[in-house]
Order: sequence, then structure tokens, then C-alpha cells
Amino acid sequence: MRSKRISSSFKLVGILFLSGAQFGLIVLALEVCVVAAASNSVKGDFIVRKWTTEEGLPQNTVTSMVQTEHGYIWLGTFGGLARFDGVTFKIFDSTNAPGLRSNRILSLYEDRWKRLWIGTEAGEVYTLADGNFIEFQSVPDFKRTVVWQFLEDDNGRLFIASDAGLERVEFGQDGSVIPDSIKVLSRQRAFQLAKGPGNTIWTSNGKAFILQGEQLVRADTLGLQIPKDIISLDFSNDGRMLVGTVSSFGWFENGKFSDIETTSPIDKLAGCTPAFRSTELWCQKGSKLHEFKDGNIVTYDLNEFVTDGTRQLFFDRSGNIWLATQSDGLICLSPRKISLVGDMTDLDVWARYAIIAEDSEGGVWLAGHNLLRVRNGKVQKIDMNPAAPGELITSLAVDRNGVIWAGGAAALYTIKNGRLLKIPGFIPGRTHSLYFDKNAALWIGTQNGLWRFKDGSFTKFTTNDGLVGDSVHFITQSRDDAIWIGTMAGVSRFKDGRFENLTTENGLTNNYVREIIEDSDGTIWLGTYGGGINRLRNGRINAVTTGQGLHDNYVSRILIDETNKFWVLGNLGVFSVTREELNSVADGISSSLVGGLFTAADGMKSSEASGGNQPAGIRAKDGRLWFPMIKDVVIIDPRELNYEPPKVLIESVSTQVGDSIPSLSEGSALKDRIQLGSGASNLEIKFTGIEFTHPDRIRFFYKLEGLDQHWVDAAGRRTATYPYLPSGSYVFRVKAISTTGVWSEETASVEINVAKRFWETGLFLLMCAAAILLTVYFGHKIRVARLEARQRQQEDFTRSLIRSHESERLRLAGELHDGIGQSLLIMRNWAEFGLKHDSLDNEARNHFEQISEVASNTLAETRAIVGNLSPQNLERFGLSEAVRSIVYQIERSSGIKFETRIDDVDDLLSNESQLAAYRSLQECLNNVVKHSGSPTATVEMRRAASGVEVRVEDVGRGFDSEYIFDEDSSGAGFGLRNIGQRIRLLGGSISIESDPEKLTRVVIWIPKDGT
Repeated sequence: MRSKRISSSFKLVGILFLSGAQFGLIVLALEVCVVAAASNSVKGDFIVRKWTTEEGLPQNTVTSMVQTEHGYIWLGTFGGLARFDGVTFKIFDSTNAPGLRSNRILSLYEDRWKRLWIGTEAGEVYTLADGNFIEFQSVPDFKRTVVWQFLEDDNGRLFIASDAGLERVEFGQDGSVIPDSIKVLSRQRAFQLAKGPGNTIWTSNGKAFILQGEQLVRADTLGLQIPKDIISLDFSNDGRMLVGTVSSFGWFENGKFSDIETTSPIDKLAGCTPAFRSTELWCQKGSKLHEFKDGNIVTYDLNEFVTDGTRQLFFDRSGNIWLATQSDGLICLSPRKISLVGDMTDLDVWARYAIIAEDSEGGVWLAGHNLLRVRNGKVQKIDMNPAAPGELITSLAVDRNGVIWAGGAAALYTIKNGRLLKIPGFIPGRTHSLYFDKNAALWIGTQNGLWRFKDGSFTKFTTNDGLVGDSVHFITQSRDDAIWIGTMAGVSRFKDGRFENLTTENGLTNNYVREIIEDSDGTIWLGTYGGGINRLRNGRINAVTTGQGLHDNYVSRILIDETNKFWVLGNLGVFSVTREELNSVADGISSSLVGGLFTAADGMKSSEASGGNQPAGIRAKDGRLWFPMIKDVVIIDPRELNYEPPKVLIESVSTQVGDSIPSLSEGSALKDRIQLGSGASNLEIKFTGIEFTHPDRIRFFYKLEGLDQHWVDAAGRRTATYPYLPSGSYVFRVKAISTTGVWSEETASVEINVAKRFWETGLFLLMCAAAILLTVYFGHKIRVARLEARQRQQEDFTRSLIRSHESERLRLAGELHDGIGQSLLIMRNWAEFGLKHDSLDNEARNHFEQISEVASNTLAETRAIVGNLSPQNLERFGLSEAVRSIVYQIERSSGIKFETRIDDVDDLLSNESQLAAYRSLQECLNNVVKHSGSPTATVEMRRAASGVEVRVEDVGRGFDSEYIFDEDSSGAGFGLRNIGQRIRLLGGSISIESDPEKLTRVVIWIPKDGT
């Protein structure tokens, strides 16, 4: 139900604005407001809550109320505008709401475009949409004063009633004001507005007026005999006009006014504040609330909460009654959904120990220090004398014949014709439980053992017979005919004359078992006193305790309603949860129960159960659930509870940047998507749940997708905080569950985008990549430059070393030629000179001949060495001729047949290059002679435009050439490595091909100088 009508009953304040001629009405109204209403007060039907300035209300005079589409209740006060979610007031006034200049709010209204209209005592009109207050101006020549009420007709036209007159505004389809549509229909005071049948608009200023076309017409001029001195004017859903004056209160229909027909004194209702709930009429006056039922008035005494009447009576969408009081703040009356047996009687119903339903007539029996029978809302006390004077009845059962059996502290009884009859021969001590099995045998649980009564005889079982414990508190029978016994020491299953026992050693969380239920699939549910609920399925026990969301570990009773919901009685109230939830938690699929909880806040006199005796509660045939409490007996009808889902809203998102906390939402709905700057810290998200029956007991669950993996149980908190939020996109979601276990229909969500920091942007990454590339590039360049410099140093050193070697070769060649060579030459000459003497004998001649021969051979070898050390032919004749010469000499000395193809290359190479080519060829030829064993070889020196190619090839023994140039290899190939080093210094290259036992080919390329 959406509220369109805001009845702003002016009563005393409104009358103060009347003219002097009407001043006499003031005194009468004052007298009327303090007259007590009818005294037939009905108590206990409501749970009353009250808020004043001490609880956050800005001012204790509440002038107007409206529940908007979002579910909030908005309040007008003389201290500003208040938005209320049932827990917290959000105040808007001239200090914190830009655009709002006045704090004395008198009237509120929400139009079909979800805009909130606000009227003030100073005559201002504001609209609130998307968090912005905008003042609404009238036509230029109209000075609006005190704004009393707003009203929208069926065509979407808005009417504004004020002390200055009546205005009308028309809107386009998008809700914008149609230009030049604002009209002042009347310039006389308009206090009340009402919409009647046929979209008629009514107003009053003490007299009734009806709008006809563009004119306000006084009702009495049309022959309508409506009383004067009108205080309230309204229409019920059936089209009847309700008129309240300072002296009357009644209906105007069929052209006549008549007081409401009631057996109560009608004059005491004059001046009350009325409201409709559908076709039901309610009114409030002084400290009394009146409900009209079937021609009678039911009066509720509110003298503890209201002393001076109300300005508005209002029903929210959940059926709660709200009072905007004159000076007592805000009051909410929630119809109590839980009944108490104590409300039905003046008898003492406290300390009930067991309940059993139902006898053949539908009566429900209550056990305690006396026996009570409840039927059709009436309570009957059963006389326990003379059979059991002073007896305490703790357990009840009904047999197949409808006879009630009662177990007491001293004996066992039956109840017949309203009297207790003692069963002879049985004195068991205090009885805790009674149960009739399928064979009509009565099982009796006592503090000192288990008894079975069958065919007039008793059989006792104790721990000596295998029973797990002697204090028996619950008995039942499963479908397989086994008797299950709950004791203070564990659970026993009795079948075929033997007991099977379960205790904490077998997995129970507590040995004290007060409840045993078998499910349709054979699952056994055990209610323990201290260990929560234990599920026994397929021989395995799984526990559900407060650690998994159960309201209380002390379980005295479990009832299952028509919808398969479990109702669990404990010391903290009654907890409701579905079988599916219990199984899901027991199976480890879900981590926690949610469910609903009913306590003293719902109308119980105490939340603590009176358990430990059987049965501690029943589900009656009419579906209602009865539970014994330590104070009174609670009756819950699951079908009558408030199952309205809470509406979840995200109110604001803020972050702390330095010392400032920018709010992203004020007053209206939050945007679906918000953008936060980089470096967001201390993210705070405020949310709420709209459900006014028990708003403080709504339970919230939230999740920030992109950060939270699971739903976070916020319990009753309405704020989620994240100290740090990395850049990225997130979706915050929140849902809620009411105290009756109903989830919100929708999950509120908002997308949150946190801007990237500079170092997280693509530009920064691109710059980093560029910097890395430049670093790598310049690092590579530097490394290459260093390597090149090192290589140049190495080459310079090598060149210097080669020059040193060549210089040393020349020095040695010179010394050999000039020193040893000359000495050998002189030695040979002297030997030849001596041979010329005829006086020599044969022996001396032989010696001189040997000396001459050795000297000649040594001189020849010395000259060869000198030639190798200092290639004279290279200097004299050039490279080509020097090559031919050395090949010729080696061919003569080695016997190897050389095939030569030597071009003239002398003009292509510098002296250094010619020397390198010569030395390289010299080394290759020496290798052929020393290592190849080849009978033939080929030497080529070819001229090309860009350089000279030298090729040496033999067909002798080859070698493994893979590691020939490896600096880490052994000394083999040292000469070839020297050749390679010489050639590379000149910018040339060398390649070697060799197959063992086949051939060896060395190709050397020396570039032309300058290429």
C-alpha cells in the first residue's frame, strides 16, 4: 500500500491561525483535547516503541509523516526534516542541506514521480529529488504563508493548501512543471485537503469547500449540510466523508451528517486525529487510541507514551501504527503477533512445565502447580483436590481414548470429568516425561529411571538394565518401533529388549537430551541442553550449535510447522529455521544459519523457556505453536507473522583522503555507479534495511565483489569498512534478513570504480617500458663499446706483440746472419784453406773435410732460419714471389709435390697484410709437412677485387677441427689460432675443413686495404 494522502491535522496549532471571530473555538478545542476517552481499554495488543530527542529525533513535536517509495519514513518537525529507517535519524536542516532555508516543517507528501514535497511554517515549499532541495515558487503576485497540506488528484495535478490560499500545479509526463500551469484557485485560508469520489477535491478552513472547475464553492451553498468548525476532513475507501469538528465526529453521506453509531460516548471522540487502514477507521486523542469495530470502539490506553495527543496518525506498509505526537516525539505501535495465555485470564499461568494438545474438544492443557485448560480463548482451572493437594504436575500425555494422563512429583494421574484420579501402586518420584507408544503402552520418564505401564503392570528400567542414564526427560518412538529415550546422560534406543546408547564419547555435543524427532527419511534430530542440535543420519552425528548460527545451545523443544520450518525453543527465545538450512549447515555446505528469532521484544513476558519436561510445547491442530516459558505461555501462529521482506538500501559511500571525508550521497537514492579517486583509503559504505516491525534486529550480509570471496555476516551493523582498496572495478552488494527469517527480495548493489594511480596507468607503463628499452639499449651500447674498446686494446696489444715478434725475428735473423753465419762462413773457409796444404795426412784431411761439411750445412740451416725469421724475398720481390719461393724450398726439402696457382697480388695488400698472409701460408705449409703425411698438396693465392684468398689443401691425415679456435682447448692447433688472430686483426677470416684420414682444407681471406 502506497501512501498518497498526508493528513496534517492542525488541531490546536491550526486553530491559532483563525480569525478573532473564531477565537472562542480555541478554548473549546483545548478542553476537548484533554478529555479522557472510553475506559474499555484492551492491553497487550501492541509492542510500543518511542523516540524523542534523546534517541536522535531533532524535535519532540512531530508535525507530519510520509513513507516514501524507498521505504523510509520522513518526519517533519520544528527542528528540521528527518529521514528514519527504524534505527537511525538522518537530519536535514538549514545547516547541512543546501537549498533548505527553513527548519519548521509542517507538511510532507510524495508525488507519483517520487519527489518529496516539503511545506514550512514560513510558507516555503521545497522538493527533494536526487538529494537536492529546490524551492518551488508560486506566481509572482501570490505570497504563500503557512503550508498545511499537499494533495495529488487522479490526473497528477498537485494542490497546495496554505494560509494564503489554494494553489494547483500541473506536470508533464516527465514530471516537470508545465509552463504557466501554476494557478491560485483561492486566496482564502485552506487548512485541509481531501480527494472524494469522482476525483473531487475538497478543502476546509472551518467550513467545507468543493472545487468546481476553477472555483472553490462553499458546500452549504450547494445544499450540503456539513457541520462547521471542521478540524479534520477525509474520505474512506468506500467513498464516505469523515468529518471531525470541535464537538462532533461522524460521517457525511447521502447529503446528511450523522455521528458515528457506537455504544461508546461519541462526544469524547470530538477533536481526535483520524486515519484509515483500508476501510478500518482509527483515531487518536489525548492518551487513547481508538479502533472502530462492528459498531463498537476498542480503546487502547497509551498514557505511558502519549500525554498531549497527536498531529497525525499513520499506517506503514507493514501495518504498524505511527503517531506524530504534539510533544511526546515519535511513537510506533506494532501489532503483537505472539499471543499469551495470560491475556485470556486473570488466573496465574506462570511457570508452566508442560503443554499437551488436544483433547477431544480441542482444549489445550497446561501443567504446573495447577492444571489449566484453554479452549476458544477461555481458560479453565482444574481442581486438583482432593487427589493431589499441593501437587506439581510436570508432564502430560493423552491416550488413544482421549484420556489425559498427568505425571507429578508424587504420583501418576488421569483426568476425568475435570478431576484428577490417582493411579495406585506407582510412586516413581518426580515425573519428567510421558509417552504412549503404538501398542498403547505408557512410558514414564522419571528422575530415577524409566517405567513402562502396560496391561495394569509396571516395568522399571535403570542403568543396571543398560539404560544410559536414570534421569529421563524425553521419550518417543521411531517408525521401526524402537523407543528413543533422552536422558541427562545421553540417548538410549530400546528395541528387542536391549538398549543401544549414544553419549559424547560417540559424538554427541552434550549428554543432556531434551528433544528427539524423527524425519521422514529416518534422520533423527536431537535437541541437547548445552550442545545445540545434533543430527543422527546413517550412523554419523553432525552438530549445529551457536558456532553455526543457532540462537542458543540450550534446546528444550523442536516443533515443525506446516511449511517444514523448525521452531526451536531455548533459553533465549524461539528460533525458526528451515529444514534445508539445518541440513545444509550439518552437511558443511553452508557455514551459518540465519533464520528468525522471537523474544520478549515480540511480546513475550520472558524469552527463557520452561523446559526439561515432556512435552515442552505442541503444534495444535489449527497450526498454532504453544510454548511454555518461565513467565506465561506463548502462542505463535506462523501464518500470522510479518513475513514482509526488508528493503535494502545503500545510503552512502565515502573515503578518507587526508582529513576530509567526501560524501557521495545525501538524502536520496545512491547512484548505481560511482567513481573514486586514486589512493582511496578507509572506504566506508553505509547501508540500511527498511522493515519497521523489528528494524534493530535485521541481519545484514555484504560482499565486495573483486575483493571478498564470501558473504560477510555484518549481524546488525550497517556499515562496511575497507581500510585499503586497490585500483580497479568492484561491485558492493548487500542483502538482509528480517527477524522472521525473510530475505530481502533484492540485493542492493553499487559499482565502485577506483581510479588507477599514476604508476598504474597505461601511460606510466608505456613510459616504464620505454625507459627499460632505453636502459637496455644504452646499456647494450655501453657494453658493446666497452667490449669493442677491450677488443681494440686486445687487438692493439696483439698487433704490438706481433710487431715485437717480427722485430725480435729480425733481430735474431740479423744476429744469426751477422754473427753465427759469419763465424760459420770463416770456419768453413779456414777448413777449405787447410785442405789446400799438401802436408796434411789423411786423418787431418778427414777432419778438415768434416769441419768444412758441418760448417757448410750449419751455415745453410742458419741461412734458412734467417730466411724464415726475416723473409728476404718478401721484402725484395713481394708476396707472390715470396710464396712461390717458400713453396719451392719446402717442396725440395720435403719431397711433397705441390700444385700451385698464385696470382699477382702485391699491389692489393699493405706490408702488414702481406706479412700476415705470408706467415699464415708459412704455418699452413709447415703443418702439411709435419702432420699431414700427404704426398701432394695444393697452394692457391687468388686475386679478387676486394681482397686476396689463400687456400692450402692436402689429402693426408686430417684432424677434429671443432675446437681448433676454442681458447679453452688444449695446446693443439696453437699455430692455426695464431693465424686466425692475425687474419682477424686485418678484418679477414679463416675457415678450416678437415675429415680424419681424408683431407684438410684451410681457406684464408684477407681484405684489400681500405675495404
